[in-house]
Amino acid sequence: MYRIFIGSSTESIKVAEIIKDYFSKKYECTIWKDHFFELNESTYDTLIKKSIAYDYAIFVGGVDDSVIRIGNYKKRKSVRDNIYFEYGLYAGILSKDRTFFFVNNKVGIASDLLGITLIQYSENEDVLKGCQQVEEKIKREEKINRVTLLPSTSLAYNYYNNFFKLLTPALLNLKSIFVDGQKINVNSIKIQIIIPENCNADWGIWASQFYLYNKCGNTYLGLNPRNFSVKYIKNNLLNNHEFKIVDIPQILNGSFWAIEAVVGKDYIGNHDLLSDAKKKECLNFVKTLNNLIKENPFIDSITEIITVSDYNSKM
Repeated sequence: MYRIFIGSSTESIKVAEIIKDYFSKKYECTIWKDHFFELNESTYDTLIKKSIAYDYAIFVGGVDDSVIRIGNYKKRKSVRDNIYFEYGLYAGILSKDRTFFFVNNKVGIASDLLGITLIQYSENEDVLKGCQQVEEKIKREEKINRVTLLPSTSLAYNYYNNFFKLLTPALLNLKSIFVDGQKINVNSIKIQIIIPENCNADWGIWASQFYLYNKCGNTYLGLNPRNFSVKYIKNNLLNNHEFKIVDIPQILNGSFWAIEAVVGKDYIGNHDLLSDAKKKECLNFVKTLNNLIKENPFIDSITEIITVSDYNSKM
């Protein structure tokens, strides 16, 4: 489930609650007043740390302040300055395509935002129409991947190029596998990418236990410029002549390390923020990988990505 952060001033909280009510039917929504800010931590630090756990952000700019321009002493209504700051912060981290701004039509808009389509509102009905626009945009965003602060998109691209692209030519021509010196004909090929459900587990140890429990064999496929090692379910090959390759992508540990660096982990154990951010990166990794696999009809026809709760699950 995608997660949305909703920011507003105290004066505009009712509008923020309308937005939350609309989106909470499909998404996990958090308003800033919902115990978002941490004790003994600055507002700025919390905003940055928690941004990595959200997929989208919505900000409400209401009739919050009155400002006077020194040059001509003209007075006008304005959005609270911290809302502008938070909008810019999240647009930079999540991308401007996943950060949305509802602005009351009675206030002037900051000149830096001129040319950007914002959602202007006056009545509650306008807010609901704006929510529909945002929902349509989210539906379009769900079909693609954005390169953001954390590296899951890039890691998935790298994994695809160094695993699937290298495998493709070898598997297209694969007729047999040697198992313990015995030549076994291959009648069908399948690839399963295994994603551990527990993002806080040591994936290296988890993978070793998984391969051991499922009695995985190891074989080398002759590829240029090097041999390519893969794990496979040995019993499937011996009993059904099905060459089922299984792999647990350790490359995602790089994203987990980046999350811990951003959060500034200085404790033993797991915090909800850390878990939520890792889950978000996992989902984005899988989504990116699926999109890349679809570009390769052969690989797409033989591959599935599954989430597994325990390493002792039978494949």
